[in-house]
Amino acid sequence: MTQFELAKISGCAHNFINDIENCKKGASFETVGKIAKVLNVEPFYLFINPKDRFNGENQKLVGYLNAFNRKIKSFIENTVKELSGNNDKHK
Repeated sequence: MTQFELAKISGCAHNFINDIENCKKGASFETVGKIAKVLNVEPFYLFINPKDRFNGENQKLVGYLNAFNRKIKSFIENTVKELSGNNDKHK
């Protein structure tokens, strides 16, 4: 995916995507989330050096972080359901 395509889909300016990639500017958590969603990866993945993403121990770490992230999301979703009264147990 090109920077232009990423910018268009994520709603960010092309020059901003370029500045982020070249470490000239930082991105907010919201922007990191948008970019990660477009790229279909978890946000933490964007902070791992590309050279290290699939090397030995780092690959294990990425696996652990993905599993942890799924558990956190599930916990939050279930908590929100319980607090909002949309829990199937109450029906």
